[in-house]
Amino acid sequence: MLEIRKGTAAKNYENTFFREFAENLKNLFDKYSLDGLLIANSECEAEKRLQIDALLITEKAVCIIDFKNFGGKITLPKNAKSEFDFGKWTNEKGEIIKGGSSINPFIQLKNQKDRFIKVVENQILDRLPTSDCFNPYHTVRTVCFQKQIELIGSIPPKEELNFFIIDKSNYLEKIKDIIDITDKEVSLTKESYDVFKDVFRADIFDLSENYGETTDFTTYETALDFENLYPDQKSALQEIESFLKSEDERFFVLQGTSLSGKTHLIPFIQDVAYNNQIPEARLFASSGRVANNLLKNTNLEFESIYSYIYGGSITNSATEEKEESENQDEDKIDLEIVPLKKSDDTEEAIFIVDESHLISDNYHQSIDLRFGSGKLLKDFIEFADLKNSKRKIIFVGDSFQLSIGKKEESALNPEYLTDEYNFEAKAFQLVDKEKKSPIVAEGLKAVKCIRHQSFNNLKFEISDSLKILSKDELKEGIENSLKSTSSSHILCYSNFDAQKINFWIKNSILKNGNDLTKGDLVIFGNNIRVEDENDPFAEPKKIFNGQFGTVVSVSNTITKTEKLITPLTFREVTINLQKSNHTLSFLSLENFRLSDKGELSKEEIISYKILLAQLAEKELDNFKNGKYHVDEELKDLLQKLADGKRVKTKVTRKIQRALSNMPATDYYKFKNAAQMRFGWALTVHKSMSYKWDEIFFNVETGGGKTNETYFKWIYTGLIRATSKVSLINYTPISPFYKVDLKPTIPSSSNGKDLFYIADASIDLSNLNKEVANKYSFKDDDFKSSLLQLHQFIEGKLTSKKITIDSINHPNYQELYELKGNSGETATISIYYNKKGQFKMPSLMKSQPKEFGEELLNILKADNSLDDFGFIKDNWRVSAYCQLNEILKEKDLTISYIIQAPYKDTVQLIRSGNKLTADLYYDGDGFFSTISALSSTETSLWTDFQLIINDLKNFDGF
Repeated sequence: MLEIRKGTAAKNYENTFFREFAENLKNLFDKYSLDGLLIANSECEAEKRLQIDALLITEKAVCIIDFKNFGGKITLPKNAKSEFDFGKWTNEKGEIIKGGSSINPFIQLKNQKDRFIKVVENQILDRLPTSDCFNPYHTVRTVCFQKQIELIGSIPPKEELNFFIIDKSNYLEKIKDIIDITDKEVSLTKESYDVFKDVFRADIFDLSENYGETTDFTTYETALDFENLYPDQKSALQEIESFLKSEDERFFVLQGTSLSGKTHLIPFIQDVAYNNQIPEARLFASSGRVANNLLKNTNLEFESIYSYIYGGSITNSATEEKEESENQDEDKIDLEIVPLKKSDDTEEAIFIVDESHLISDNYHQSIDLRFGSGKLLKDFIEFADLKNSKRKIIFVGDSFQLSIGKKEESALNPEYLTDEYNFEAKAFQLVDKEKKSPIVAEGLKAVKCIRHQSFNNLKFEISDSLKILSKDELKEGIENSLKSTSSSHILCYSNFDAQKINFWIKNSILKNGNDLTKGDLVIFGNNIRVEDENDPFAEPKKIFNGQFGTVVSVSNTITKTEKLITPLTFREVTINLQKSNHTLSFLSLENFRLSDKGELSKEEIISYKILLAQLAEKELDNFKNGKYHVDEELKDLLQKLADGKRVKTKVTRKIQRALSNMPATDYYKFKNAAQMRFGWALTVHKSMSYKWDEIFFNVETGGGKTNETYFKWIYTGLIRATSKVSLINYTPISPFYKVDLKPTIPSSSNGKDLFYIADASIDLSNLNKEVANKYSFKDDDFKSSLLQLHQFIEGKLTSKKITIDSINHPNYQELYELKGNSGETATISIYYNKKGQFKMPSLMKSQPKEFGEELLNILKADNSLDDFGFIKDNWRVSAYCQLNEILKEKDLTISYIIQAPYKDTVQLIRSGNKLTADLYYDGDGFFSTISALSSTETSLWTDFQLIINDLKNFDGF
């Protein structure tokens, strides 16, 4: 009889074919009365990098099988050993038949066999019955094509006995031949099968159950279309090919904004690698959650960096060899460290890391756990072992999204990679593709501000894709989204905000209180595993941090208080998981769900540690009396404990690690308690790598908005939506966003007796050095006033194409030598007093006479500025241009602007009446304060205040 087990398949077409394959194989075993074990897509905790499509175990043979969804003519590489190892397999269309991340199925199965051998040696051989034997080096490798094929080429003679290529038409016959071979070093009984089942965990496979087969799985094959790539994508591939050929360059950074096509390029990059005789191009994401989301969006399989590079025996920060004190603190938190593995990838492998903005050298550890050095980027580069291999790393990501830690220490910073790790780095930036999505186009407005380091101007265009939701519309909008079949989520700034919104939904929309209730959406904040108590060989169901689920049922509350610093409350819950559709039962830690900060307090973590230690101690007798398996190390520790040695903590740690794999124990259940929160609203940070049809985005943070971090946060949040965004608490940002209007009523002045009044309080000496030197302004008390006069006059003359040739400075008099566009000349005299008051100009001489008369009229007339190019800051040029357009609607015009450090003095005119005001600004691109100096008509100041208040809300922009 053939026992069939199967884990979770990544692709539907494998589900489809495997059912047919398994059923036919079972019939074959039944026909010949054979015993065997078939395990597909198993979970191997001992080596998470070992991912086998199918493992067939029989009395005389063990076979690793890899399924390939191709048919027709298959061309193999040349028969020479080196070429067959690393050459390309192709079909009639010229498509490369890859082996996972490897260039071909042969090298893929070779790597799988190498890892399989290590697992067997470390986890299986010592547990086999003494009458059985198995030499893992005799494991057979088989590639099974799901359609009929015609092979062009052959397998090298040295590989013919342990490597086979079979297809849909002959796999039963070939497998029968493989398992009939007599091998003195392979003899396995059903008892041995249980050992394999324990190491390669998978669920019992029901041949009659519907596993979601696809109607046409042949459509999975897709050729890469190089011709339809954008020009910048083609350029990027050329740069990457050059990088792959380089002896010195080891890092490549491919950056691009949302929908720029960076992730789309990844299979093309793999193809370029294979075409350059690189045997392995492996794909990575920072975590399991990100890897799953990328799989959903791209159909590409990514490894979780955490799962791939970390593992092995967990160590503790305290030295294990130290004798324990008699009164060891129970409330001390011992830091556990998950060590870094050693890479067994091919020496020339390329590692491609997507969503690399989530990877940096930011130090991270939880209160009781650290992975490696605590720096993910450092550990990943150390794992790649660039110094002792020819491996290269390509980081792909969006540097304008929120990152982990400092942007300077990001994996997307080529300068940092070069300086910190002493290898050359190359970089390429893809062009924005704003036309591909109206939502992305709006998000790119924030990106452009970041590029220019200008954070004073951000307004989104309202459309069918993006709208502003008022408080009155909020409840109805969210209520409708909860009823809709399309996916939607609410994004906000902090865990406190998310908690508040989720409880509001519970009470105001669902009206089912604050407690967990059937139908509630939840999100997990930790990684846990749930095992089937009734089947010790079943695949552990993994739940990832950031995964969503729906409450099916809630039952008993369990409160633990004994010897704990603070009470811990658990609930028995049953949750249906999104994506996998598994329905699982486990404990939920209520302390986490009810935390406003979205994390456990230090006191709660210490209490949790104490509780687990208590639960482990209760199981001590079961290890002593032999009920539970005891290895040699634990046996030695138990003896030392019996002898009175201070090893209690070491014993507890060892027991806890053993109990972590015993699902029937209370320790396991409480250790794997879920840290869940309601999941309708979550932070933008938590939402990264997800996509939804619609988002409701609360853009209020309670903090500053005019900085790079906020603009990155806005951009990251917006691009979570694919179809629709509803903004909540949205206020556009403009240069007038921060302005404070001083409501004082200015003094009335007819302004007819004087030409200009300078502001004696400001100093223009440093601002106008060039002008001061050109026209020989004296360094005296009047210098600033005279420079202000110069700005005032130049503002009137520039648009008339009249230039200032020279200025003479007799006592209390300014003599301006002016030139017209056609060579006309004139001298103008302006007298002033110590108060900085300038009398009306008078004409001293002119050639011709008419030019002088025209000049006086220009100077004395009310000016109207339309060109603001003379303003020294680009942001103020733009602001005045926009302000001027709105002023015209109120029949107001800007007569002059006198620039001083962090202050502009502006005069507005309307129907002969004048308003003079000071507009103060800061160094960040914002007007800060506006106060009126004088006005001949109070309505001017009233109207101007209304305009500025509109601009604060961006109504006029």
